[in-house]
Amino acid sequence: MTSTAIPTVTTSTAPVAPGGLPLLGHALKFRKDLIAYLASLREHGELVKVRLGPLGGAYVVTSPRLAHQMLVTDSGSFEKGRIFDKMRGFLGNGLLTSNGAFNRRQRRLVQPAFHKKMIGVYTEVMREKVEDMLAGWQPGKVIDVQQAASDLTLSIGVGTLFASDLGRRSLDEVKACLPVVLNGVLLRTVLPDFVFKLPLPGVRRFNSGQAQLRNVVDRLISSYRADGGDHHDLLTMLINARDDDTGQGMTDKQVRDEVVTLMLAAAETTSGVLCALFHALAENPDIDERVHAEISERLGGRPIEYEDVPKFDYTSLVLNETLRLGMPAGIFMRRTTKEVTLGETRLPAGAELIFSVPAIHRNPEVYPDPLKFDPERWIRKPARELPKGAFIPFIEGNRQCVGSSFAWTELSVIAATVLGQWKLRLAPGARPKKVIGATNHYVDLLMTVERRA
Repeated sequence: MTSTAIPTVTTSTAPVAPGGLPLLGHALKFRKDLIAYLASLREHGELVKVRLGPLGGAYVVTSPRLAHQMLVTDSGSFEKGRIFDKMRGFLGNGLLTSNGAFNRRQRRLVQPAFHKKMIGVYTEVMREKVEDMLAGWQPGKVIDVQQAASDLTLSIGVGTLFASDLGRRSLDEVKACLPVVLNGVLLRTVLPDFVFKLPLPGVRRFNSGQAQLRNVVDRLISSYRADGGDHHDLLTMLINARDDDTGQGMTDKQVRDEVVTLMLAAAETTSGVLCALFHALAENPDIDERVHAEISERLGGRPIEYEDVPKFDYTSLVLNETLRLGMPAGIFMRRTTKEVTLGETRLPAGAELIFSVPAIHRNPEVYPDPLKFDPERWIRKPARELPKGAFIPFIEGNRQCVGSSFAWTELSVIAATVLGQWKLRLAPGARPKKVIGATNHYVDLLMTVERRA
């Protein structure tokens, strides 16, 4: 990465980062640690201009103060940015990619599917899927934890989305095509659209996987519409949702776009957090033992219920610390919809902004010794006492993750069920590392499982 000055494009006080930094291009070619790089921009200021290779120039938001202003205080002046424009072309116009009034309407329609009453129902599916996974474990067995976590969260995602017999039978089909789509998301986002019209093997695989995924979801929607029954799942909730003002529901395409969005999120992000959790506990056996002791004390060997989730005090601190350091989603973008002053910088309409949640979570001014896995930092300074915008694992403001309660419950159920019964250690010779795909994820996270006493 070379360093040459580039001029600012406004009368702002924002400094210019080392120029010619093709962030995503370097990610694809060299798999550099983008999070560390974005975190390093903090020394240049709260708002730093960079180049994005094929995506052009943008401003990087490095401070909690400006992140909070962008996401909450002045959220009406921002929409999803350029990356999400690209994603919309192949993922559809779900909550992840949509903007404006349509996004607000969809959020109102989707939100009831994540009411605590429904999450109580989903908890049973979560626990069942974890137990199914653990049934295949034997003491001393070496597990590819990234693969196991991905399979598990995908099974939970499909199980809570589609509880019908047809939905259960569709799991293998989704397992076959969803990883292909996930593996191609980053490339599809940063490369020119014409590339994906070329007869290349990777392009054919991605396009075929994408079409297959849509076909599966369309088939399920048609089946649910035809039988009209309540399967006590997310898809039933989405199909039956009605706008309070107009009484209208979602079209089949709108339902499909939301289902695909939820499926991708369920499969990729939660599995990444789980891998970070198990890896951190393997490196910190004293923390692992405290988590196990609390689980044993709270549950006494019985299966976890939804009502148990708030009872895990220390385990919640460990999950918070995992979300702080182990967030798999590295980069988000926003775009100004009108001229706006962000901090002390005047930005024109159409300015593209980048923020990295993991980079913000590693701010040494907020988190002393920021790279240390230290759950007790949340006792010394609880999240409510941190500066606004300093801890945003599920984003915040009008674009906060609609499934944040679902995700927290899922992490708690999996952690309590797995760690209550099993201890995971890094396998001899394992050299786990993180690589960049649709999100940051582990490869070679091989762990030996041992049954707890």
